[in-house]
Amino acid sequence: MDLPGGNIRSLMLGDNKLGEEGCSAIARALRNNDNLEFLYLDDNQIGVIGLEMLADALRTNSSLKRLHLKHNSFQLKPLIRCVFNEESVESVADSNHSLKHIFLNCGYEYESDELEMLMKLNRLGPRLARRKKVAMFLQRDLDRRLFGLGLDLKLLPYLLSILSDNGNLDSLLRVVKGVPSEVSSYRRYRCDEFDAREYSMDIEFL
Repeated sequence: MDLPGGNIRSLMLGDNKLGEEGCSAIARALRNNDNLEFLYLDDNQIGVIGLEMLADALRTNSSLKRLHLKHNSFQLKPLIRCVFNEESVESVADSNHSLKHIFLNCGYEYESDELEMLMKLNRLGPRLARRKKVAMFLQRDLDRRLFGLGLDLKLLPYLLSILSDNGNLDSLLRVVKGVPSEVSSYRRYRCDEFDAREYSMDIEFL
């Protein structure tokens, strides 16, 4: 299945009984489409497996802004993971920061609130949403996530700058108190000596 090319920005596929097979085709198409902004998939018998396929494809799609999934049957964890993957700071940075609205009425009130909060962050724009999600990720377990995951210390000042911009003062003070002595060497560190190509992490968000 190929999504329409050219200037097509909106696609309505509601009430088509897509199921898993249809979701698989749409997911493949989403990975290769950078024009579509609005996708309507209401009433399509989409379950957990189908949703996981769509969510996985959306992690690398940066054009879709609005997704309609009303009257389907699934839990929302795949969607939440798509826009806020907490496996690592790298996965948070590589989450979807461009999808701004998801419409559903699945009855999972708590998860819907969490998803809506993440959508509000995305509506701030990709760069700011990315930085705020990284700050939120770090704040949830500062000691382990900053110092216990083997992060290269050269990245630490950039992560601290994200916390200072988007975190709270208590969190920042806790991190500063826990900074290892090796970080003192950063006083002699010049930004023009830092080569982002040495790192597997996409550090655009830093």
